[in-house]
Amino acid sequence: MPETSRMALVVLSDADDRLEEAATFVASAAAMDMAVRVLVAGRALARVLGGGLPTAAAARLAEARTLGDVRLFACSAALRRAGATRESALEREPRLFDDVVGVPAFLAEHLSGAEVQLVF
Repeated sequence: MPETSRMALVVLSDADDRLEEAATFVASAAAMDMAVRVLVAGRALARVLGGGLPTAAAARLAEARTLGDVRLFACSAALRRAGATRESALEREPRLFDDVVGVPAFLAEHLSGAEVQLVF
């Protein structure tokens, strides 16, 4: 049996259209049985913590999680810059993040070896 294909995304933008596009790529990859790993950092993380995702992006991500192997990570440095804690990111409702990781850990564990790598 072939190994599962992987997609890794780094989401930095807080613009509605960029967040919605990223969510569309995540949902599409999940529907194609790809393992998807997403690091949310920078302004995108501040947006999520401050007011959440646009409705369309949130719906697509929720759908993607039902379709396949999708994991979202909050950037630890961006959390500190936003004055937030690991607990505040992981205990949000609705739950968005699976874990908090640093950029080096995300690069080593999830970006390295991913057949598709995207930045939004």
